[in-house]
Amino acid sequence: VYCEKPLAHDVHEVRAMMAAAKKYKVTTQLGDQGHSSEDCISIVEWVRDGAIGDVKEVHLFLRIGIMGVESAATQRSYANNVHYTEIPELLAQRHEVPKDLNWDLWLGPAPFRPYNPTYLPNNWRRWRDFGTGTMGDYNCHYMDPAFWALELGLPETVEANPESGYDPSTNKQTYPAAAEIRWGFPARGKKPPVNVTWHYGSNSGSLPLPMGWKEGDKLPTAGGGAIYGTKGTIVFGPIYASQPSSAATGAYKPVAWGKPEKLKFYPEELDRSYKRPDPTLARPFSHWADWLESAKARKPAGSHFGYSGLMTEVGLLGNIACVNKGKILDFDAKKGAFKNNDQANALFQRAYREGWTLPT
Repeated sequence: VYCEKPLAHDVHEVRAMMAAAKKYKVTTQLGDQGHSSEDCISIVEWVRDGAIGDVKEVHLFLRIGIMGVESAATQRSYANNVHYTEIPELLAQRHEVPKDLNWDLWLGPAPFRPYNPTYLPNNWRRWRDFGTGTMGDYNCHYMDPAFWALELGLPETVEANPESGYDPSTNKQTYPAAAEIRWGFPARGKKPPVNVTWHYGSNSGSLPLPMGWKEGDKLPTAGGGAIYGTKGTIVFGPIYASQPSSAATGAYKPVAWGKPEKLKFYPEELDRSYKRPDPTLARPFSHWADWLESAKARKPAGSHFGYSGLMTEVGLLGNIACVNKGKILDFDAKKGAFKNNDQANALFQRAYREGWTLPT
């Protein structure tokens, strides 16, 4: 079973998919193709080799420009080109359903509503009834290297600060156009606790400057992440565009879905002095080939649901934190629920429209 991101709409669904994969012993793979890239695999090997020392902080980012600056026009465009206050007027408009669209089928388990062209073909992902927002689009790509290298698992705290214009008590239709989301992960054996912060859009906080950052240095324009260790920092770009077998060089060799960015060590002295270890992890021919070859061998693929499902759940918990704006949510990983917060736990599963319930 190969499934594209965001894998599932809510926590209940992703747990059901993980359970089904385990029960039926099928080979599964999430469509986070950068997982099979040389860049992602190298990051994992370097971090585990101790290249940057103990890691206690990770920052992931998208559309924040240089150190948190983005134009209001970009933010507005990404949020369906409408402001929150314009949503009621937009949805009050009436449109004929295109002849080549089965609107009832397209809605699936979501509550019925009149057809509106604002939902499709691409904008559905920004609406809470249909998609999982920017989190579902990109978190599986940008969190993947750190989640894999540090064996993060589930967090113990989650908090979110959406941009100031987003009020979850009045806007139950869309996800925030910008947010800063932070997960606190506990110690794992000898590995120290880690805070992972996800920034997307304007007013979503700033990244700490890595050691050795120089005037004129820039973050990858298409987004990425920074893994901060006690010895230095690894900065990476859009992992989803990185390729198997060969590392990104920074030369303009884009794929259809993005432009690879060269991995960077900070400070530069670390880049020069660090001796890269011999490869210890498998190098698939491609992400899709990894899935096929694993299926033929009846073994788990690299981003099987047991791994990618947990990472997806982490992102979905971040979306729940956005609805609980400004609150620190304590998560009990053993019970799989937030502590003393029925409102947040109620968002683990949506209500399905009649005829669309999941089999039990």
